Amino acid sequence: MQFSLELEELGLKNVSTKSIEELVETAERNIESLFLAGHQVAVNFSGGKDSSVCLNLVLQCAAKLAKAGFEPKVMIANADTKMDQPEIKTHVEAELKKAALFAKQNGFSLEGFIASPSVGNEFWVRVIGGLKLPAFPGTNQDCTEALKITPILQTRKRMAALGNQPGIPLVSIVGTRFEESEVRSARMNARGETADIPWQNKDGDWLLSPIAYWTIENVWEYMGLAMQGAITAYSDFEEVVRIYRDAGGTSCSVVSDMVTEGVRSARPCGARTGCWACTPIGASDKSMENLIQSDERYHYLKSLNTLRGFLFATRWDMNRRQWYGRTIKKGYVCVRPDCYGPSMQRELLRYALTIDAEEELEARKSGIKPRFQIISPQALLAIDFVWSLHGFQRPFEALKIWRDVSMGARYPVPEVQAFPQVPMPVPRYVHVGTEWDEGPDRLNSGLRNPLLETFGGSGCMGTRELKGGKVVMDVLTDDSLSVDEESALLVLMLESDRLIDQYWADDGLSPTYAAFYYLQLGTVNIADGQHSRVDQHLRRTSHKARHGLNKDVDRDILLSKCAPNGSVPMEVKLAFNDITCRGGQPSLFEI
Repeated sequence: MQFSLELEELGLKNVSTKSIEELVETAERNIESLFLAGHQVAVNFSGGKDSSVCLNLVLQCAAKLAKAGFEPKVMIANADTKMDQPEIKTHVEAELKKAALFAKQNGFSLEGFIASPSVGNEFWVRVIGGLKLPAFPGTNQDCTEALKITPILQTRKRMAALGNQPGIPLVSIVGTRFEESEVRSARMNARGETADIPWQNKDGDWLLSPIAYWTIENVWEYMGLAMQGAITAYSDFEEVVRIYRDAGGTSCSVVSDMVTEGVRSARPCGARTGCWACTPIGASDKSMENLIQSDERYHYLKSLNTLRGFLFATRWDMNRRQWYGRTIKKGYVCVRPDCYGPSMQRELLRYALTIDAEEELEARKSGIKPRFQIISPQALLAIDFVWSLHGFQRPFEALKIWRDVSMGARYPVPEVQAFPQVPMPVPRYVHVGTEWDEGPDRLNSGLRNPLLETFGGSGCMGTRELKGGKVVMDVLTDDSLSVDEESALLVLMLESDRLIDQYWADDGLSPTYAAFYYLQLGTVNIADGQHSRVDQHLRRTSHKARHGLNKDVDRDILLSKCAPNGSVPMEVKLAFNDITCRGGQPSLFEI
C-alpha cells in the first residue's frame, strides 16, 4: 500500500502494483495470444534492461508454443546507430548469440535484423562533412530520426514483408514504460500504447508494449529472479547488471539485493547507455565517466569521451563554423555561422582517425578485434566526396589525412575550456544575382564531363537528360547516398597514393574533381532521383571556386562582399529565415 501511495505522489498513475508473478503471467499471456493469432512477432532489442526483459518474455512464449507443436516465428531488430557506446555494442552482439542458441535448443525460428543509417546519414559523415552540427542542448535533436528511427522503420517494413499470412500483420514488441518519465508517459498516452492488445503508430505499424505498466523495480526484480534461476531465461543477465552497475557509479546494492533476495528497497540505477558522442546530455557524460573510473577495462573509452567533450566545449566558437551559406535564394547567399568550417572539419577527421588507429594498435596487442571504429572506409570516402561536392577542401583531402595517420601521424584531442556562449550574429547577405550560373564556364560545371562527352559519352556512365533539357552524367543511384564497400577498399589500398601524389596539391584543379572521380568509378552512388540536385551542388561549388569563396574563406574578406543590410529586400531575408540562418542546425544536403 505504501508503495502505491508513493507512486501516486510522483504522478505515476499508469503503473501496476501487482506482484512480479502476476505481471509476468499477464505479459506472457498477451504475447502468446499474438502467436496463436498467426502474427509474426519482432522484438526491438537495444540490450538494455527493458528490452532484455521483453526479449526473454517473447522467447519463453515461443519455447512454450514450440513444445506444444506450434511453429512460432520470432524476429529481433537492433538499431545500430554506428555511434553506440562500445560496451553496449559488444554486449548486444553477445546477447543476440545467446538468443539464437536458445531458439535452436527450443525448436523455434529466430531471425535477427540490424537497422543502421545509410552512410550519408551517419553522424560523423554529416558532422565532419560540414552538413550538420551535433545536436546540442536546446536545438533540434533530429539525429535520433536519422540514426535510429528511420532505419528501424525501414527494417520493420523488410521484416513485415517476410512470411506473414495475408492480412495478419507483424507485431513489434517494445519495452517502453509509463513510469520512466512524465514526458515518456505523455508520449505513450498520445500514441495509445497498451500492454494487452496491439496498437498502431502513425506509420501504420502494429506494436505491443507488454511491460508498459511495470516499474523499474519490477524490471530489476524480474532479471534478479532470472539470475537466481527462478525464471527460465536465454541469458544470465550478468552483463546487463555489470554495465548498469559500472555506468551508475555505485556498487548497485539494490540490484544485488534483488538478485539474492528479491527485495525492493530503493530505486535501482538507470544509467544512460546511448550514443557515446551525445552532446544534448550536457558538458559531461556521467555514465561514461563512471565506467572509465570504475575499472581499467573501460579505459579504452577515454579518447571517445574526450572527443565528445571537445565537441561540447567548442559549441560557441564561431571561428570553427562555415560563414558562407550553401543555398542561393532570390540572387543572394546568407552569411552567418552555420555548420563546421573547413578547418574544423579537417581537425575532427584527424582526431577521429587517430583514435581509430590507436584502438586498432591496442586491440592487436591484446589479441582482440577493435572494439569500435569511428570512421569506416565507406565513411571516409563519403566525407571526401561531400568535401569535394561542396568545395570545402582540396580534392582527396580526406585520403591525405587518412594516409598521414596510417603512416604514424597522431593528432590527440585537446582538452579545452568551454567557449562562452555568444549571441548569433545578425545575418548578412552576398548578392550573386539570378544569373550566377550563366557565362562561358557554365558548360564545364555541374554533373557532366565535356571532355569525355566529346569522345562519345561520360565514360562508363553515359548521359541522361533531365527535365528542362539539361544533360548530366548518368551516375549510379541507390535508395540513399551510399559507398560501395569493395570499391572503397580498392581505392584506399590501390589508388590512394596515386590520387594524393598526383592531384592533392594541384591548386589549379577543380575542387569537385574528387566527387567526379568517385561518381565515375561507381564508388559513390547518389540517392534515386537526385541527379538534378547533385548537378546544382556542383554548379554552386564551381561558382564559389571562381570567386574564391570555397575552402577556408577569410571572414573579413567575406563580410566585405556583403551588401548593406538596408539594401537587402525583406523577401530575401524571409526566404532565408527558416533555412540557412538558424545557427546551422538544419541540413541542406538531401542526396
